Order: sequence, then C-alpha cells, then structure tokens
Amino acid sequence: MSFKEGAEFKIRVKPKDDGNSFAINVGHDSENIALHFNPRFEENAIVCNSLSGGCWGEEHREGSLPFTRGEECKFYLSFNMEYFYIKLPDGSTMSFPNRLGDVKYQFFSISGDARIVGIKINGNLQEDSKRPDSRLRNVPLINYIPWKKEAPRRATQGVLEPVAAPFWASALRLSGEKSLTSCHTQKGRKQAQYATTMEKIMVATFCLRPLLRAERPPPPPPPPPPPLLPPPRLACAAQ
Repeated sequence: MSFKEGAEFKIRVKPKDDGNSFAINVGHDSENIALHFNPRFEENAIVCNSLSGGCWGEEHREGSLPFTRGEECKFYLSFNMEYFYIKLPDGSTMSFPNRLGDVKYQFFSISGDARIVGIKINGNLQEDSKRPDSRLRNVPLINYIPWKKEAPRRATQGVLEPVAAPFWASALRLSGEKSLTSCHTQKGRKQAQYATTMEKIMVATFCLRPLLRAERPPPPPPPPPPPLLPPPRLACAAQ
C-alpha cells in the first residue's frame, strides 16, 4: 500500500460497543509514524502524535469526539509536506503537522478497540509530473470502468489526442483510483500487474510521438478552382 501526497485515504471503522479508544497509524514502519490518530472515548477527545526513531513527539489534542461506540463511521486523511488533514465523520476537519516531512508513506496499522470495515485510496495525477513528458500532468480520464478493458475517454480540452486503443488498461493507473481490498485476491493482483505493464507501454509510446496538435504542420491549402470559360458560339447555317 502506498499513500502519497495529495491522495485521499478513506477509512471505515466500527468501534467496539465497550471500547475505550483506538488508533490509526500512518508512516514508514512501527518506529517511524508520521500520524498517530487516536480517538479516546474516556477523555472525549482526539489525540494526535508522531513517532520518530522510537521517540514520541508532542501531543496534539482536539476537544471534540465525533465517534460513537458501536457505530460504523468513515473519515478521510490527506497530507502534504507540511500537514496532515483529517476530515471527521461529522464533516469537521482538523490538521496535524507532518513532522517527518515526507510525501509518501507505505505503513498503515490499526490498534485498540475498533475494527477496519474498509479502506480505499483515491489518488491524484501528481505522479505525471515525474513522467518523461510533463504535458501529461493533470489530464483527467473520465467514464472508465475500474478493472475493465473498455476504452476510456480522455478530456482533451482541445490539446491532447484521445487515448490509443491498445492502452485502455492504463486508465486505472493514470487515474490513481484503486480499491485496496481487490489486491487481496489473486485476480486483483493479476489485474494490478496488467495495469502497471500497460502504463509503462503507454508512457514509452507517448514519448515517441508528439502530443500537441500545434506541433503538426498545417495542411497545404487546396488548389484554386479552374477558371470558368464562356460557352462556345455556334455558327449559323447559310440559307
């Protein structure tokens, strides 16, 4: 699992009926946690902290607790190099400093009196800026069906060409949207590998041909029409 800057991490949890607290951890490993998100029912508060090299930092407390024992709920995480942003179940938001200062985290865990119902990362297209041709950046793909090989339609905005037919499967990878639960099955892993391979082929192909219609020479003007000749005059027969 990879959680990157600008992506949205959706988490659905269900606290236990008699639970006291639970915690969500995001970071590099168990000794380096960028976000320790810890709702505490006993204290009616949310406590956030970070762990660097096994040492805890300064706690940050939020005085309200929009979680209820025994009730399933969902909340969202996003971050950049400076802050984590948490959208709570009641729609309110809170922030916590990104003390590790990284833009990618691959460690996730939950502890305490709650169970995970589902998780999903809705990605972005910021990775396109690292591609060989940066003009692919922030080009949305619309009307695609996840894990299907049907042709997506690219929003060209009068600039980019439509996606070539052999590269339909790369739509899922470029959109950055994938259900994490599907990767737990053998079919999901094969589909993820297929999408990754097709993405590499698509990137290589776009590097070998121009993307902008403006780079193509304009077509030659049509030849002028031939001049119109007067109709022939007929000679009159002698009487």
